Amino acid sequence: MPKMSIMLLVMLVLSQPAFGQAPSGKRPPSVASAHTIDSEALGKTVPFHVYLPPSYDSNDARRYPVIYWLHGTNGNSARGGAMIGGLLDRLMKAGRMPEAIVAFPDGLKTSMWVDSADGAVPMERFIVDEFVPMIDAQYRTVATAKGRMIEGGSMGGYGSARLGLKYPDIFGAVSMLSAGPLQPVLDPENAPIVGRDHATRMINEVYGGDLDYFSAQSPWHLATTLPDDQRDDLRLRMIVG
Repeated sequence: MPKMSIMLLVMLVLSQPAFGQAPSGKRPPSVASAHTIDSEALGKTVPFHVYLPPSYDSNDARRYPVIYWLHGTNGNSARGGAMIGGLLDRLMKAGRMPEAIVAFPDGLKTSMWVDSADGAVPMERFIVDEFVPMIDAQYRTVATAKGRMIEGGSMGGYGSARLGLKYPDIFGAVSMLSAGPLQPVLDPENAPIVGRDHATRMINEVYGGDLDYFSAQSPWHLATTLPDDQRDDLRLRMIVG
């Protein structure tokens, strides 16, 4: 079976809408099926989508690596399932990438894939304690770090970076596509892409207005505090532009 450092080079061709943010034209039919999970952490029913590879139904003895794909700001799992799922489906059927399950959790538009400072939206806890175990329980996965890759764009790239660096025992490969924000300290006055108002709102709503809390969640901080014995097996990829 191919190693889980799948590193989807085809993602180079994806445009910003593919990060699950703003739809561009008519959404293509989804190859990912829609589901829900009752989350105790979030206190609500949360949607998610799953793509199953071409041979999944015909080979019931085979287990598959999983790509966890995190959408960008104001996106959702449905857009990711349609756009990313459709692309990967074509690649797998053409033999251009290994077959894999692709799981699309829903980040509730602006969660930043982090536990909010006030505890109201524990998105990190949902992913780690509920979503990943549920995928392993319901599907024939390779249920080890080497069988899991986490990837995303924009906000999803930030989420992938921090979750992958914080939990190398869960995710063996991390791929960040135009990830943000990646500043060690976020300055709303110097946020040219999202703008000052959006950056300020994000700091207040997710990080409780506490820049120290923001810095503690930063992928930069997590990278510098990652123990040496956990670095060797973790594969990282970053694409900017």
